[in-house]
Amino acid sequence: MKSYRYKISIIISTFLIITIAFTSLRMTSNYTSTSKINKNYDWLTPNPSKSSASVIWPVNGTPIGLSSGHQGSPQLISDGDKGVIIVWGDGRNLTTGNDIYAQRLNSSGDPQWTANGVPICIELNTQFVPQLVSDGEGGAIIIWEDYRNPNDISLENSDLYAQKVNSSGDTQWTAGGVPISISRGFQGNSQLISDGAGGAIIIWRDGRDLTEYDIYAQRISSGGARQWALNGIPVLTIGSHSNNMGPQLISDGAGGAIIVWRDDRIFGDYDIFAQRISSGGTSQWATNGISISNAGSTQEHPQLISDGAGGAIIVWRDGRDGIPGKMDIYAQKVNSSGISQWTVNGVPICTLSGSQWSPQLISDGMGGALIAWRGNTKIYDVYTQKINSNGVSQWTINGIQISNISDTPEYSKAENLQLISDGKEGIIIVWSSYQNSSPSYKTFTQRVNSTGDIQWIVNGISISSASGSQNNPKLVTDGEEGAIIVWEDNRASPFLRDIYAQKVIEHTLPTSNHPSDIDAKNGDEIINWILSDDLGGGYYRVLANDSSGNFYIWQNWQPWINNTPLVIPINYTEIGSYNYTIEYYDLYNL
Repeated sequence: MKSYRYKISIIISTFLIITIAFTSLRMTSNYTSTSKINKNYDWLTPNPSKSSASVIWPVNGTPIGLSSGHQGSPQLISDGDKGVIIVWGDGRNLTTGNDIYAQRLNSSGDPQWTANGVPICIELNTQFVPQLVSDGEGGAIIIWEDYRNPNDISLENSDLYAQKVNSSGDTQWTAGGVPISISRGFQGNSQLISDGAGGAIIIWRDGRDLTEYDIYAQRISSGGARQWALNGIPVLTIGSHSNNMGPQLISDGAGGAIIVWRDDRIFGDYDIFAQRISSGGTSQWATNGISISNAGSTQEHPQLISDGAGGAIIVWRDGRDGIPGKMDIYAQKVNSSGISQWTVNGVPICTLSGSQWSPQLISDGMGGALIAWRGNTKIYDVYTQKINSNGVSQWTINGIQISNISDTPEYSKAENLQLISDGKEGIIIVWSSYQNSSPSYKTFTQRVNSTGDIQWIVNGISISSASGSQNNPKLVTDGEEGAIIVWEDNRASPFLRDIYAQKVIEHTLPTSNHPSDIDAKNGDEIINWILSDDLGGGYYRVLANDSSGNFYIWQNWQPWINNTPLVIPINYTEIGSYNYTIEYYDLYNL
């Protein structure tokens, strides 16, 4: 962390006049500054007209998985205690093939489990593409694609398994995991949510009929028992192509789920469909789902969030204009009965020229949504829009531009977009951009407040300046209006990937008051320095110089409390001109 000292001169009179210059660490206009560097931390220059953000774990990130072989496809959730649980695919063991490992970090970024992670599944052959959800008790339920069985001889033959890990990193179910579906053919592209009772509802793309792909679902209890039919219940079985990127789901608020996907049942064009299933696994809407959008040409890549009233807001990529190379972003709201609430086939979110990609969304907490996507005519910048509960855009038409790659010719496209709530009705976004000069990917983050104002530096804060690529970022809230971000990293080798993490917080920098000149006639005068900070306190020390001009520690490091006078005594043993310097930082070492 780089911090800054600014001099404040105060006259103190004893029997002779003694001039003592006081110095505080934080910026005040009209004073000259000096600086010092604290090892292992870095201060990121903020947008001065907005709020400030800093990375507060070690520079360039905390290593999570540094074992031999590839570590990739990280996913993470909050641990419920301001830390995170991270899961990834791991190639350290050449004997068993790719395995599944996990790690927990506390709020300071310290690993809580075995170094480089605890094994979740180390069965023979490949296990990869893990997903996870909280178990509600500080642990996680984890699912993955699995090729352990003899018939799983290609990527078109895989099964699904699950495991539960507690807050201490101990697996809770059968060693190697509980089978979710071991039907013939492909089971993959899985997603899961909490069932609200310590278990999970899981959906996946399923190729058991060996001709087309369907969608199946399963519920598993907190004890690892399957609750629905062996190998899952059908959600979609019409012989058409389900979403090639996999179905998505959210809780319906009543122990069941709302699921969305694309399929080509109508004239071979991909459209958007949805289904609701109860806690008992029964479909609640029309068989094989209701139409969300069947506009002309292709609709694809749907995502959804709860509307807070038992329904959902769904966003997708849309080619209804029929113009080659042009794809827009549309959205629709469906209530708990499966009835669309907005314009038939959805409301436009962005219809700019060129192609829009990868829409993501979160709830605005008021029945609407905050949406982000990437798009442009030739390069992919990042955009965002807010819609209210009636589907009306609240910000600039076609969205607010978050990153403008034309301003930074070093970078070309933005990819791997993710977003979360900032806890203040705004969003924190993370993405990776391709660095032309390396070539490599670098990860950036930005915050947009509830009124659509960009809060951090233009084009986003760089999460790591390490060599190589920092790519495929994921993020969750840190529980304190900031974010914890995890990514794949190949700084150690261009041929191998490791897992790193970083924490970003928004804050008010601690500040000092500026004591007035003092007439020191009584010999008992003090310096009433007062420090203020939004985190409530930190640590400080005071330096002073001797008659030869050499600085020494007048008061060593000790805690300070927000807006409480420090009552610093003055050294009256010598007459002369002396400098007193207060150095301070807050609870995040800022």
